[in-house]
Amino acid sequence: MLIKLLIFVLILGGLIVLLTVRKASRQYHRGVRASLWDGSPLDMDPERARRFIEDIPRQADKHRELVKRNFATELSYRKSDFARLDEVIEKGWGHSTPKRIDAVVVGFGCYFGETIRRLQGGEWAYDKGRGIVLRDVGGRAVVEPFDKVRRRFRNGDRDSLSLFYLALTRKLGGGGQ
Repeated sequence: MLIKLLIFVLILGGLIVLLTVRKASRQYHRGVRASLWDGSPLDMDPERARRFIEDIPRQADKHRELVKRNFATELSYRKSDFARLDEVIEKGWGHSTPKRIDAVVVGFGCYFGETIRRLQGGEWAYDKGRGIVLRDVGGRAVVEPFDKVRRRFRNGDRDSLSLFYLALTRKLGGGGQ
């Protein structure tokens, strides 16, 4: 009887954790609903792209707040945050694609790209064929943070953000900061 009770408690506990995590991802979705940039960073005219680029630091900070509030995870523009982003994606969405993927990609992409820019340098730019990109990262690389985040959601761990950053820093000849 005690074993059955323990099994029941473990199953119930797992269910509560799963429901709590799903609630966190739903609350994240609600938080991005108010975003000015609901839509794909690829579908922009040059003027809208300029305004989007100016707003990236604010959007990245908003993403930090949403992640802290909904997933109890602190982000601080450090190299260790890339693994935290992977964990939040796994915890919040698992192997499913978010319902409002464009809005979620904007939040994660702004934070992911802004963290790379702060650690490795570079500047945000609009490329008509690729959308918003980071160019001159580490003085020579072009990074597509929004595309990378979208692939992370679609392909899971095989498109890990932390492994991407590790590969990028190796390509640039350093260990990152």
